[in-house]
Parts: sequence; C-alpha cells; structure tokens
Amino acid sequence: MKFYKFFILSFLTTIILNCNHDKVFEYKYELELSEDKIFILDSETVQTTSIIQLFTQNDTLFFSFANEYDNSVVIYDYFSGDFITKIKFEKEGPNGVGNFTSYYYHSIDSIFIYHQMYGKISILNNFAIKHKEFNFNVRSLASSELDPPSLFPVTRSPMRKVCNFMVYTGVQASQDKKKQRPTTALYDLNTNEIKFANNLPELYGNYNWGNLFAYNCACTTFNNNTMVLSFGADHNILVYNIETDENSVFIAKTKHFSKIRPFHLLDHMDRLAEDNHYMNNLCYRNILYDEYRNLFYRFAFLPYPKYNKEERYLRRPFSVIILDSKFNVVGETLLPEFEYLISQTFVSPDGLHIQILSDDDDLMIFKTFNINKF
Repeated sequence: MKFYKFFILSFLTTIILNCNHDKVFEYKYELELSEDKIFILDSETVQTTSIIQLFTQNDTLFFSFANEYDNSVVIYDYFSGDFITKIKFEKEGPNGVGNFTSYYYHSIDSIFIYHQMYGKISILNNFAIKHKEFNFNVRSLASSELDPPSLFPVTRSPMRKVCNFMVYTGVQASQDKKKQRPTTALYDLNTNEIKFANNLPELYGNYNWGNLFAYNCACTTFNNNTMVLSFGADHNILVYNIETDENSVFIAKTKHFSKIRPFHLLDHMDRLAEDNHYMNNLCYRNILYDEYRNLFYRFAFLPYPKYNKEERYLRRPFSVIILDSKFNVVGETLLPEFEYLISQTFVSPDGLHIQILSDDDDLMIFKTFNINKF
C-alpha cells in the first residue's frame, strides 16, 4: 500500500510540475534590513548553538537556545532581551540525558530531548527532572525495502509535538535505492509505535548529489498539523498533513537560477570536487513559517563560480523566497552579504532573524529583516 501511495504521489508531482513550469508569480513582498536583535551572554554561554526556539508561555514570548558548554537550555524574555533562566541537564544518573544538543520546549512539564546515539526520547520538566523515556531507535528498523532516516534535530529541522506524535525529520545519508527512503519519523506517544513519512523526491533515486549532505537533508517548518519540507535539490516543497497522513507538492523556485546539476560519481572520494559542485550549484535550504504574517520563507543558496576555498570556505550568496499561505511565490530578496550562520534562523513579531558571528563572545547577534508589502 505504501508503495502505491508513493507511486501516486510521484505521478501527481509530475502533473504539478508540468502545470507550473511556465507559471508567472506575482511579487508583492520584499525583505528590508532592520535593527539587529542582540542577546547578552554570560561567561558560560557560547554564541553558536544547534537549536533555537521561540515559545510563548503565560502571554510572554521567550527566546531560547541550547548551550552545549554547560549542557543547558538558556531562556530570555524576547522583547526586553533580559536573561530569565538556565535549565541545566545532568549527563548521567536517573535524570541524565547525556551530552545534550537538541531539545523541544513544549511546556514547563514537557521538555523533549532526543539522544541520537542511544535512540531515546526523554521528557523532563523545567527543573530538569526526567519523568518519561521512550525507545526511538529508528535505524534498527531498516529492512530490504526501508532505509530509515538519520535523525539529529537542529534549528532547520526541529522536533515538534503535533497531535499525539513526536515528529522528527533527518538525513537520508546512504545512496541505497530502496523503495522506501523516508525523511520523517513519527513516534506515537499513545501507542509507542513508529511510522515514517515523506520519501525523498523521485529525482534523488535517479541521480547522485554528493556526500556533503547539503542536498540530502530535509529542512522543515510547522504550521498547526502541517509540516512543510524543503529539499536541497528540488525546486518544489512538500507539504505533509500529520493528522491525515496526506502530501501535496508545490513549486517554490528561485527566480535567479533554474538548473540544479547532480554530482558525477568518481571512483574515489574527492572532497574538493564535492565542494566545487556544491558552490557552483543552486541548493535550497531552510524553510520557516511566519505565524505573525501567515507567510513562509525558503532560503536558496545561489551558485558562486568564483569560489576559492582559502578565501571563503563554503560561504556564498543566498536569497529568501517568500510564499503566501497557499504556497504561491509572492516575493524574493537577495540578501546583503554578512558572515551569516544560516542554520540559526527564527521568526518573531519583528521579522526574520538570521544569526551572524560576533567578534564579541558575550553577544549573540541576529540580523533582522522587516517584511514589506508593496
């Protein structure tokens, strides 16, 4: 049944592509650089992180992130920028979560942590007391037809609790051409069962894309019961309804380039050749939902033919594609160049935020972009 469902989805994708090939989008939105958003750090907090999450509690908007240095989640009042608290997690013992890197703050009683190495989901409260733990070793479910994803929640592909599921999206790292190559794993908190969704697009079965994983990871965002996935090599986005288990495909391409070239396999691993392929090729990346304006933002890394590894390692220009609530492209802005930390992005009432590397270790700085309609 799953195979036929995947076949039908591929057939519908082809129809949608043909219908949208010559579609002309109406641009109505643009991004405009605004005032930086800055958070002041203490001596035990580093400015780089694997997870950023904005959440609301008691009508207050909080900014939080993982601090690997002391195994904690750091929380600020978003608007004032004031430090609120640190939740430090034990590495060992009855409340241990190991070397903590990824989390999802659902409520004061439900902070979810996924331990990649041991394949476990831990649920703790805001005092870092563990009250539940589940086995979630999806790689152990591999078979002759199924290649489960490698899961490692980060800001660009966060874990979320939706309906009765904990939802995780990861990387399809192998080049095996199995029938089922899902990118999403869903853990049913009621039945303790695991199911998979969102196979890699068909083009991944026909070509090789190198081993940098830039093209093989699915970036995700959530809007109520729906998740939206952006694949590096695909002009389309995949929209998945978690409640109904249904998929839709929408074209969401950049206006700057159209061709995405696969990587030519060599007899041996050639990292420089892979770097050059990546830097001279279009690659889609982060996708974010803006609940304050009911828009989506999709990042497109643009080709950089003048790439010199010694001058700017894997850094290049990018644009942000803006989509409306029905996934129509309604704008695109080529961003001014900074040392962006592209993996660390979030949306607030102030706009779209992208972290830059600060020369001051005591500051976490985000470039902020207003969304203007014209």
